[in-house]
Amino acid sequence: MGTHYTLPAASGDPNQRPPEPEGVADIDEDHLEMHDLFAAFSAASHATRPRLLDRLTGMICLHFDREERMMRRAAYPGLERHRQAHSFLLAQLNRFAALAENCPNDVSEDQLMTFVESWIDDHFASEDRMFCDFLRNH
Repeated sequence: MGTHYTLPAASGDPNQRPPEPEGVADIDEDHLEMHDLFAAFSAASHATRPRLLDRLTGMICLHFDREERMMRRAAYPGLERHRQAHSFLLAQLNRFAALAENCPNDVSEDQLMTFVESWIDDHFASEDRMFCDFLRNH
């Protein structure tokens, strides 16, 4: 699995906790790595943020691909709904990247990260939890 990064919590917020483990090692490790990248982004200088955003986007794509392969192997009945949710976030990230390239003054990395982190947290707590529950029970 990927390397685990030990990084400071976002903005030094003591309420910023890692995601709850779901009991599926690959998914838990991905979730923790994404959490660490969000925390690193929040604490990073503006000069290092583009590199971290690239790493986070790559990690999100890797995680989505891994999950969807696991879902196909497990014949998960919620695969299509889950894939649509993944596609929605990736489309938002692609729109941001295009906007950042064409109109960099109109882009707020902080707003993007707030949206993405909120979306990911909700997705982990709902869609990913349902899939992990399915894996544990089948």
